[in-house]
Amino acid sequence: MSLYLTYYFDFLRWGYGITPFDEKRVERLKQIAEQANSNEEIVIRLKELAAEANVSLHYLSHDIKDKFGLSFQELVFYSKCEYAAKLLLSTSDRVIDIALASGFSDVKYLIKHFKQYFKCTPSQFREKYRADISTLTTQVIYRDYPLSWGIKEVGSRNQQLSDI
Repeated sequence: MSLYLTYYFDFLRWGYGITPFDEKRVERLKQIAEQANSNEEIVIRLKELAAEANVSLHYLSHDIKDKFGLSFQELVFYSKCEYAAKLLLSTSDRVIDIALASGFSDVKYLIKHFKQYFKCTPSQFREKYRADISTLTTQVIYRDYPLSWGIKEVGSRNQQLSDI
């Protein structure tokens, strides 16, 4: 159940409470999240989003801060840093190339914001969290299970899901 909630919970709709937001607010928040997570070269302006959503700039700014815990600009920088972190762990690209791919105009801005959100530089992050092939092969455990065990395990998990 917790795995299901982790992957499929609609946080933008439910937030921290138990009462869902109205559809208009959900669509606005989803649009903001998509804009913040896009790594396109366009300059995202909160004023334009407010006009598109037909709300005041002040209202939208406070709505974002209340919902995400970050200002709109902080949300944009965090999303760029999060994308950079994924690239740091999944590629061997240079940090400068990752900075550009993440939407930063210069590597110094990536480093500045990355330190703010991850408490280390991109290089330190890669060194600390990236697993090399030799480390991964030492962590692999191979076990041979009979088919009857798998059928029994799947049946018990289906029962657990139906109890929910």
